[in-house]
Amino acid sequence: MSPLRCLCLVAATLTGSACATEASSDLSDDRGVAPKADAILGTCLPEDCGGPAKDGEGFCDASCAGFGDCAADVNVSCGFPDCSIRDDGTTLGCDGGTCIDGVCSPSFAWGLNDVSVLFPTRPDDVPLLVGSVGTVDETKVVLLDPGLFQRLGKDVPFLTETPNRDKHYDKLRVTSFRLDPCVDGFDPHAADCTRSIRLVMQPIWPVGDAFDTFDASIHLFYELGEAEWTTFVSSLDGLRTRDLSSAPLQVHPVLLEEGMDSPFGRGLTDLIRRFATADRIARMTFMATGRSGNNWFWGGFDRMPNGDFETFEIPVLGHHEDSFTQHGRELEMPAVPTLVDFPVALLRDHTLDAMTPDEATAAVITLHEYENPRIINATNLPCAHCHLANETKFHALDRLGLDEPTGEPRYLLAELPDVDLSVTPPANNRGNNMHGFSYFGDIPTIGARVVHESAEVVHFLRKR
Repeated sequence: MSPLRCLCLVAATLTGSACATEASSDLSDDRGVAPKADAILGTCLPEDCGGPAKDGEGFCDASCAGFGDCAADVNVSCGFPDCSIRDDGTTLGCDGGTCIDGVCSPSFAWGLNDVSVLFPTRPDDVPLLVGSVGTVDETKVVLLDPGLFQRLGKDVPFLTETPNRDKHYDKLRVTSFRLDPCVDGFDPHAADCTRSIRLVMQPIWPVGDAFDTFDASIHLFYELGEAEWTTFVSSLDGLRTRDLSSAPLQVHPVLLEEGMDSPFGRGLTDLIRRFATADRIARMTFMATGRSGNNWFWGGFDRMPNGDFETFEIPVLGHHEDSFTQHGRELEMPAVPTLVDFPVALLRDHTLDAMTPDEATAAVITLHEYENPRIINATNLPCAHCHLANETKFHALDRLGLDEPTGEPRYLLAELPDVDLSVTPPANNRGNNMHGFSYFGDIPTIGARVVHESAEVVHFLRKR
């Protein structure tokens, strides 16, 4: 039976569409059996229908909803959708494309910049960045409950020790977004994985015609159910307009070129506001800055079963706060801080210069372990270690003229040979840029661990 006859039989019996005229002379199959109103005749298979076939020759149950493989070339004219999404999140139809509300759109292989987005913070873009409160379809949505944010300064340090330290809430803006299919887990395919989207917010204050991005941030984890995750990912896929599958992680190229007021920028903003609502927050972490601007504090809150948020213990340290002080890499820096299992000799230039190449290489290899999500889970890594590793590594290699070690434990993803895993050293490398995927003033900063975690997400999505 031809694809056209297949679809028209369904159209005639289910919708009375114009296809009925074309098929009116033969509303039976090749055996003379008339199709039922809840069946589709053609080449769709049991797994496409979500249930058993009526028989071995193509009768499927109603869960096909009028769509089968046989319908691909004429579905629009007969009134049926281009595609549908199965219960397991895979797409029926579209030949590998994306299905959004029954319509196929072109799809590209997932890339780093698709799953992790660093937003531009130019003066024209900042007012359009997502804030702690927004609107969706003229309805107010709250992305961060002010009561939770105000825990900063009570149970833990203020986000900044500046005169406006208690007034940052209204100035918070999302500077980065990430997909996370398995919070705290190694295997995103595991049954107990928690699907989340992550947002980093920073205080951004107007200064004349420009803006000042503070050296501090909060990191929000929004928990999604499996169906919500599938819808979010499918919708995000449908927003993509350019193939970024092999590009290195950077300020998002489309947003950098077209701005936040572009179709992609507006679409992503709307999508984030729809899903990143305060009731979905499962965790909030922070990087706070002290009075001197050279000391930082990390910590966070987890949502308890009763809905309250409580501070959690920092991995390895066993207490609720991590910190680091850096007054420069020269001799005037106070005694090297105690960082458990961190190669502290790399933190001061005079101890770094005294290292042999083999000693320095061994120290950098330790940092590679911290940067590799396949070796060390974030739940086993103190905050300071993660935030210090990127800049410390690049400074040591540059000062000593060493090549970065290859091989294990350096992160390499053989499954994605087309993805560029390169990491650009921070533009400011004086030892005081602690950011991982956010802004140090106007300097976009991307840490190696974020690149590697993003690659794991790309790998997961490409295998779906």
